[in-house]
Amino acid sequence: MIVITTPTGQIGSQLVARLLDGKDPVRVIVRDATRLDADVREGAEVVEGSHDDPTVLDQALPGAEALFWLVPPNPHAS
Repeated sequence: MIVITTPTGQIGSQLVARLLDGKDPVRVIVRDATRLDADVREGAEVVEGSHDDPTVLDQALPGAEALFWLVPPNPHAS
């Protein structure tokens, strides 16, 4: 199982598309599942919520062998 954050973003969406063509199962963490492409909703296990919520991570990470965690940029960082 590979878990992906930001599956609707520029990087995460490309990664999910490539992984869904492979043999490993994919799970995505997404705030709003309606924003996912239909093929992602059908091909991946979806955990709805924010990847900064420990409860969501408790749902998404069991059984994971890998995690792609993309942290959004902070516009206030120096």
